[in-house]
Amino acid sequence: MSKSFFLVVALLLTPKLMAQSSDAQPTARFDQIQALRLQKAAHLRPDKPPTVEKYFTRVDDFLENSPVRFLGGGLAQGAGFTVGSFFEWSKSHDRIRPKLFGTGSTRLYYIAGTGVELPHIGGHDLSITLDGSHSDAPQLDYYGSGPDSLKSNRTDYRREETLFESRVRFSPHRNLTSACRVGQLFLNVGPGTSDRIAPTDSVFGPEEAPGIDAQSDYVIGGCSAQIDLRDFPNDPHVGTFFRAGYDRYQAEEIDRFSFNRFYAAAEHYIPFLKV
Repeated sequence: MSKSFFLVVALLLTPKLMAQSSDAQPTARFDQIQALRLQKAAHLRPDKPPTVEKYFTRVDDFLENSPVRFLGGGLAQGAGFTVGSFFEWSKSHDRIRPKLFGTGSTRLYYIAGTGVELPHIGGHDLSITLDGSHSDAPQLDYYGSGPDSLKSNRTDYRREETLFESRVRFSPHRNLTSACRVGQLFLNVGPGTSDRIAPTDSVFGPEEAPGIDAQSDYVIGGCSAQIDLRDFPNDPHVGTFFRAGYDRYQAEEIDRFSFNRFYAAAEHYIPFLKV
């Protein structure tokens, strides 16, 4: 055979041999990468958070899963430092949820109560709650009525309330809730307990402090409704919330002390930073 024949065969076979060599090189590299991945996966260890972070995580998990919750505030103005707790025994399919709650302060203000909720009447749309509570505010400030009252006329009085109440809540849709309540309020007003301030009834008469010489218990009735379109009600980032209601306080002994209460609240959340 001539040299030209061998030259033609070599030229024809060279691209094929080069292609096989280039195909073999990526395959070998891929096998090497896979071997390294498997070797690394065999020695993986989970990240361990710092000791302080683990401590706070455990505390947060305990408080989230505990039926007891600790609260601050919730008492009348001037109560001082306050602390309270709320205990509710509940499960996902409970038919009855009992609860206990109480809050006290360094100035001997307090509220304590108990109740029970029937959360799944007629499916998940209807619930009934029965509550009873007693509160005592022994040193409420009073300066006189109207815009012309003077700071130098500061006095104090005591207010004790005992409330029994039943509530019915209806939620036909997850964004819509309506509720009605009926209750009995027993009210007692008397001299304050401060040693530095004169009691209110020793400075002001019935004209300047209506009800200082007479008081009445109340029958309470009212209804409310709310629309909640927020993304996360406990930590909202976007959406709207609206609530409105009406209550009638009917004085049992002295009719002129009866009154109506209207209230409304609206919130709208607008996100402006994506964190």
